[in-house]
Amino acid sequence: MVTTDMIAQHFEATIKDHPKMKLREIQRRCASEMHVNVTIDCFYRAKKIVNEKMAGNQKEEFGLLWDYAHELWSKMPGSTIKMAVQKRYYVCFDTLKRGWKAGCRPLIGLDGCFIKGQFKSEFLTAVGRDTNNQMFPVAWAVVEVECTNSWGWFLSLLPTDLGLEDGYGYTIISDKQKIAISDILPRVEHRNCVRHVFANWSGRKLGKSYECDFWQIVKCTTEREWEDLCSALEKKDKDAYNNLMKMSSKMWTRAFLGTTCKSDIVDNNLCEAFNSSIVEAKFKSIIRMLEDIRTKMMTRIVQKKEVM
Repeated sequence: MVTTDMIAQHFEATIKDHPKMKLREIQRRCASEMHVNVTIDCFYRAKKIVNEKMAGNQKEEFGLLWDYAHELWSKMPGSTIKMAVQKRYYVCFDTLKRGWKAGCRPLIGLDGCFIKGQFKSEFLTAVGRDTNNQMFPVAWAVVEVECTNSWGWFLSLLPTDLGLEDGYGYTIISDKQKIAISDILPRVEHRNCVRHVFANWSGRKLGKSYECDFWQIVKCTTEREWEDLCSALEKKDKDAYNNLMKMSSKMWTRAFLGTTCKSDIVDNNLCEAFNSSIVEAKFKSIIRMLEDIRTKMMTRIVQKKEVM
């Protein structure tokens, strides 16, 4: 009597909310809730039915994005919601704009990650750092692919929302320069995430001693100390030194960082922390994902106000 369709119907909501749930876990819940033992193959087919239904629903949801945007505009005046025909959707809520301007350091981390739903796309984020050194999400966007064009679209909107003008007095840190940031913000300080630099340098393959040399260079705070450490690396391995110096060392070494943003961070953990907090949401349909993220951000703001 317990058919595949029946299982799919019974666990549809559960699978939608937890798309990464293992088949064994669904089997365990079925045994607990329905008091029957069903084969793994049956759960595989049931999950496939739910996923196909979700894919169909997602196609319909793309047509509802304009309605969702208008609802946000009416309920959250001052917010920026932008859509483009290339399957792009940009969000910067008024509360986050004002919060960043009033209580965060003039520092922004940029990053992109994959959306794991039925329709593959990219999720771009801009995350600030508050005075308690915690992440403060500012804006995000769904784009068709992470490339120079999509980053250019995102960064053409962000400075207007945050009042960055030509970038003077502000700092941006990113894993990799997908776009010439200086073309949009010519006077901004641009830092590269050291973890990305180290991965490109392949210092780990050279051995533990090279990794120690790298982090000593990164963390030095004076130009003289930087020169001495670089000279020591050059004597140790000239090829390794030359490869490292190709990657604009002044963009990821503390000795050369600006002091305006009052932060000496050299990694992009701000964005990594935000991306890890929305992992479950990235598996959902487009509107459910955006609404989950909005709810998380609004809840976070309320909790911070209660603490203050």
